[in-house]
This record gives sequence, structure tokens and C-alpha cells, in this order.
Amino acid sequence: MDSFIKWLLIIGVLSMVFAIVYLISSSVNYIVISLFLFGIILFLCRYLILKTARELYNRDYESLRRAIESIKDRELQKVQKQFLIQKEAEFNQRERDFNRKCEEERNKRRIELMLKDMQLTKKFEQKEAELKESIENERMAINEIATKSKKRIDDIYEIIKSSTPFTLSSSLVADMNTFIYDQAEKFLLEKPHPALKAAEIVKGLKIVAKSQIFESKQIQYRIETLLSIFPELSSYLDEDEATISLSKYESIDEVQEDYDRAKDYLSEEEYEKLEIDDRNQLALDRYRNSPKSPWRIGVEYEQYIEYYLQQKGFITIPFGSQMGLNDLGRDIIARRNENGQEVTYIIQCKNWSRKKKKEIHENVVCQIYGTALEYALSQNANLKVVPVIVSTVQLSKMAQQFANRLGVEIHVIAAGNPPLIKCNINNAGEKIYHLPFDQQYYRTQIKNEGECCVFTVREATQKGFRRAKKYYSAH
Repeated sequence: MDSFIKWLLIIGVLSMVFAIVYLISSSVNYIVISLFLFGIILFLCRYLILKTARELYNRDYESLRRAIESIKDRELQKVQKQFLIQKEAEFNQRERDFNRKCEEERNKRRIELMLKDMQLTKKFEQKEAELKESIENERMAINEIATKSKKRIDDIYEIIKSSTPFTLSSSLVADMNTFIYDQAEKFLLEKPHPALKAAEIVKGLKIVAKSQIFESKQIQYRIETLLSIFPELSSYLDEDEATISLSKYESIDEVQEDYDRAKDYLSEEEYEKLEIDDRNQLALDRYRNSPKSPWRIGVEYEQYIEYYLQQKGFITIPFGSQMGLNDLGRDIIARRNENGQEVTYIIQCKNWSRKKKKEIHENVVCQIYGTALEYALSQNANLKVVPVIVSTVQLSKMAQQFANRLGVEIHVIAAGNPPLIKCNINNAGEKIYHLPFDQQYYRTQIKNEGECCVFTVREATQKGFRRAKKYYSAH
């Protein structure tokens, strides 16, 4: 742009020179043309000058604006920096104030916690002292109770080993029941105005009452002892006539034989009013539904297995129920002819609960194997003996391996309800049935032709069997 302006100025100057020259030459036309050209040149010069001035103005304005912007930015940055410094100072001050307050609060809380800790420690020490005192008091009380209990136990032990237990126990009860007389006598003697005569009367009453209680308790304890040994006598104590009727017996054995144990499961009214078969059946039903001891649970399982074997054609002997603890692990001895040879099975029964997840272990397998071997050695050498375990639960893995190696048969059979009435034919040919609570029940074997076990009294009577007459009274 600067070179262009320079050239225009040069042209303008030359044109002016040219015009001035021709003005001097006094040519009118040329003068007019020169003036026109000069005007144009002046206009162009003016335009170029204005444009140049505008550009210069714009350039200066832009420079000035940039300078102002730069100054403005610097001032703004300075203000911002001052603002940030001020805010930072304020923040730091607030932070210091906050930290100071936090420290004060921490110190305050620390002091409060220390005070609370001291209070709690004091309370704990007080409680500890109270607890120790309470424990000591309780210990002394327990020792006192233990001393008294030991004395009572010693007294009871003396009563047990004494040759006169009824006398000592009756005396002890009499002392306990007349203790109130001692308290009354003590009160009468120690009150503000002692009543000596009344105390003497109370003392005399105590001696009489103690003597009466002593004698009545002796009689009571002797009767209770007799009834615990001979429960058959209980039915003779309700009425005087029944008690007097005992004089017709010469021994307690006769009383026991004449006592019907069905009475243990029937009321007196039921026993008197029901027909014999009905009351026997009712007594049997109540016996079956009564709580069972572990021994009875085991015996009834053996009876069920024995019934199960009889249905399979075996001849059985309830060796366990007959021999009790001396059965050598042989609950049932069963025989059957198999392929022309008699085979004897030595059976041990285990009615164990499945809920407890019990298992039969190898010691049981070894026991039945050993007792079967002993039985075989004690009998005919040609006798075939097979050890068997019948159980409601499975064997353990090791027990199963033992059984496989020793040749012990294993049968898992669930418990069932066996027929509890034994129908036996005695040596005189009489058909007699026995109930589970009869004296000869567990000694009775079902092994001869015509003998069997049944579920109900009606079945037994329909087969011609009756209950042994000596087990219930003549009335």
C-alpha cells in the first residue's frame, strides 16, 4: 500500500508539473484538459490520503485497543491475583479458626471422656466390690446349704445302712413336723413378758405329737415298703373285709399267684363290671399303648422278628427274653430244614432309632460271629450254624466288610407290632394263653403243633384257649 501511494504522489506531482507547463504555454484547450486531469489527480490524491489516514487510524486504533486490552488483562489479572490472595488469606484464617475450634472441642471431649472414665471406673469398682460381697455372701449361704445338705445326706445314709431305717426316718420326719412347736416354745419364752406355763404346755404337746407322728410314719413306711415289694397287696387295703381276707393265705406266693396283673391297667369299676375277655383285651390294649422302656422296645422287636420267622416256617426259641443278660448275644435261635439239612440261625436283633442316624459297628458283627461259633462248637459237629444280624438301621462300611468276610448275614427290617398273646398247650393238654404282664409269659415257648401267637383275646378264645385261672381271683 505504501509503494502504491508513493507512485500516485509521483503521478500527481508530474501532472501538476505538466499542467503548470502547459498553463504557461497559454493553450486554452490544453489548459482545460490539464485542469480536469489535475482535478482528477487531486481527487485521487485526496482519496488516497483519506484512505491512508483511515488505515493509519485503524492501525493506531487497533494498536491502542490491543494496548488497552493488554492493560485491562494485566489489571484484571492483578485484581484476580489480589482477590485470590485475599480469599486464600481468608480461607487460611478460617482453616486456622476451624482447627483451633476442633482442637478446643477435642480437648473438651477428651476432658469429658476422662471424667466419664473416672466415673465409670469408680462405679465399676463399686459394683465389683458389691459383686464380690454378694458372691461371698452367696458362697457362705451355699456352704451353709451344702453343710446342711451333707448333714441330711449323712442322716439319710445312716438311715439306709441302719438296721432300723423305719425308726430313724420316722424320727426324722417327726422332728420336722414338730419344728413349729419348738418355734412356738421359743417365742413364748423369749417374748417381752414370757409365758412359762404356755411354753410348758406347748412342750408337752410337742412330745405327744412327735410320738404320734413317729408311730404313724413307722406304720406308713412299712406298708409302703411292703406294697413296693408286693404290689399284689394293694388291692386288699381299700376295705377292711378285703384286708381280713388275707388271713386265708399261708404265704405271699399264694397272694401273688392269685393276683391278676390286669388290674394294673384297669380301674376297679372296669375290672368288676367288664366280662373277663373284654377286660383282658382292654388291659392288653392299654399295656400295648403304655410308655415303653428301652428293654421292652427291644423285646417287642425280638417278638416281631420271631413272629416274622414263624410265618416263614422257622421253629424259634426266644433265647434273649428267657435268659436276660445271660443270652450271650443270642436273641433268637431259629431252625429250619433246608435242602434236607437242618440249619440253625443265631440271630441278634437291634431296634435302633433311625432319627439319631446310628449305625451298627464291627464289634456287634464280631460278637454275633463269636457266639454263633461257640454255639456250633458246643453242639453237633455236623450242625450248620449261620450268624445273623436283624436291625432297623444299616451297618457302617467297616462293619459291612467284617460281615462279608465272616459270613454274617445282615437283614434290615423295620419294627412292627407283634402278636403279644402266647397260646400254649401245657403237659396236661390244656390250652392256655398268656398276656405280656403274666408271670410265665417270657418263660413260655411256642414250639409245638397247635401253639401260636395271636393279636386279640377273641382270636385266642376262638381257638379254644383260655387264660390261666390262677392269675385272677375266684370272684
